[in-house]
Amino acid sequence: MKEAHQCSSCGGFCKKSGCERANVEAPPTISDYEKLRIENARLKVEAASFHMNYRMKCDIETKKLEEEKHRLKTALYKIRQEPSNTMSDSKALKEIIRIARAALGEKS
Repeated sequence: MKEAHQCSSCGGFCKKSGCERANVEAPPTISDYEKLRIENARLKVEAASFHMNYRMKCDIETKKLEEEKHRLKTALYKIRQEPSNTMSDSKALKEIIRIARAALGEKS
């Protein structure tokens, strides 16, 4: 009759030559799946947050560009009206330059 040999490594009944389960990975446990589910949910929230922040930044930049466009249109309108005023040509040109610099945010 063969004598059963209980393995000191895994507690199972392995051959005397060595543990049969030494190189076998344990099947994932419920806690491993739970960890993956939580990590997946965290990544989804992180991605949604990133996209929301990106969209807010884009909206802010769009608003700034629209304000700049309006400011430049107003300056262009003033420049177009300037020659029809009663000023001399040199004064009109200086006023046009002043309006353009103001629109671009430059100091005179």
